[in-house]
Amino acid sequence: MIMILIQEGINSRTNFCQPGENDADKKRRFMEFNVGDFVWAILTKDRFPVVEYNKLTARKIGHMEILEKINLNAYRLKLPSHVRMSDVFNVKYLVPFHGSNSDDNPNSRANFCQPREYDAASLANTHMDHWDHVHA
Repeated sequence: MIMILIQEGINSRTNFCQPGENDADKKRRFMEFNVGDFVWAILTKDRFPVVEYNKLTARKIGHMEILEKINLNAYRLKLPSHVRMSDVFNVKYLVPFHGSNSDDNPNSRANFCQPREYDAASLANTHMDHWDHVHA
């Protein structure tokens, strides 16, 4: 009799928790990569040695090739030789690389370092050219 009551209590708690789990699952992004894919790796503060970290340090490195899929959450990346940290990253710190895989023309939606049409240097040059033309 007591075992039946305990089992009913466990079942009612399980049914009670399920709606909350569904809400949490809606906010999760499922990312899965294959060996050979290229990704950007996001670096967190704890990945840097204490003397090398500052707040202006680049947070993304890439594009890195995935060498091994350890499980759904962990991937081994091919890091450059100058990067002295673990080469295993959690999937939440990986962003897909979009574009060609050559170093000649990196073209990715995650790459903000490439000069664009409305880059500050470009705008300054345009303004100075206009200024020189008007005052010449």
